[in-house]
Amino acid sequence: MRRGILAGCILTIAVQALATTQDYYPAESRRLKEEGVTTIQVCVDEQGKLVSEPVVVVSSGHPRLDEASITLAKSASGRYKPATRDGKPVPGCVKFNVKWKLQ
Repeated sequence: MRRGILAGCILTIAVQALATTQDYYPAESRRLKEEGVTTIQVCVDEQGKLVSEPVVVVSSGHPRLDEASITLAKSASGRYKPATRDGKPVPGCVKFNVKWKLQ
């Protein structure tokens, strides 16, 4: 779970592992043994669907891994658990890390 602030309220958007990075690891990055951590920001609506393109906030240092992080974040659209206010879902944004490590 990640927390954010909206109009003085604390919001929590659940970010769950819906796929492994191994499913999205670029072949060229595997070949070059690239690893790293990409920080992504996503903004979702009340249904947990993306309302804008995911954004790389902190690069892994490898553009292929950053692009794969965006692809992974997009694949979860509609499956993010939105924040709530007074028990009702509300739109919000959250940042999370995508760790790229070869197995």
